[in-house]
Amino acid sequence: MKLFYLILIFIFPIISHAQVSDVKVQLEESYKNYENALKEIKFAITKLEDCDKTQSIDVIHKNASDANKYLSLAKRIISYAKDRAYHAEKEASKTNCSKVQDQVKDVKNYFYDAERDIASANGTLSIVKYNKRDLGLLNQSISDAETDINRALKKMNEAVFKLGNALVILQECNQK
Repeated sequence: MKLFYLILIFIFPIISHAQVSDVKVQLEESYKNYENALKEIKFAITKLEDCDKTQSIDVIHKNASDANKYLSLAKRIISYAKDRAYHAEKEASKTNCSKVQDQVKDVKNYFYDAERDIASANGTLSIVKYNKRDLGLLNQSISDAETDINRALKKMNEAVFKLGNALVILQECNQK
């Protein structure tokens, strides 16, 4: 029986360290997904800025359609970031560091909110193609989509801030 406790005492820190490593890996993957989504969002923003520079309804339709494709991909990548944060949260629940779990839960929630904002921008841009005559309504739709994108970017930045906090707290817990 004493041997069992000795083994448990020596193995527990190893298991705990492995769980901390798993959390870190998931958070790092989440960050990589964030970076990739950000690239797609920047492409979409460029296309929407081109819409602001023209009076041609055909050019606006084309650029809005292109922006919508970039945003669809960004939404999917944000979903991957959210999923990685979810897995990190599950791994964090196995550690003795509840502060990390709280931070990671926030990361997941911010990515979820960003994903919803991008979906809203997608919806707005999807209806642009049905407006064939009213330049004012087209410009309003583009503006609404840009507002949703800016909200998403703000939430993504919050997610990354919390992700950084989680990594710092994780390091502190790992040293205990």
